Amino acid sequence: MISALRRQTLAPVGGGCKLVTMEKIQIHQQGFAGMVWIAAWLFTIGFLHLPFWRGVFAVVLWPYYLGLAFGK
Repeated sequence: MISALRRQTLAPVGGGCKLVTMEKIQIHQQGFAGMVWIAAWLFTIGFLHLPFWRGVFAVVLWPYYLGLAFGK
């Protein structure tokens, strides 16, 4: 989740002042769900007894094709 807080303040510019918008950005990381996803993915590859190169294919390319299919 990314949230931004905006604040306007006066900043000195040349001989006068200018109204400037400043942002404070907060980033919240959700790492637990990603770790569960990776663990389940590796378990599936091991459960299917995939050879090395098919396992690499499953980890690298298959999520791309899933993204294309679900993105439509």
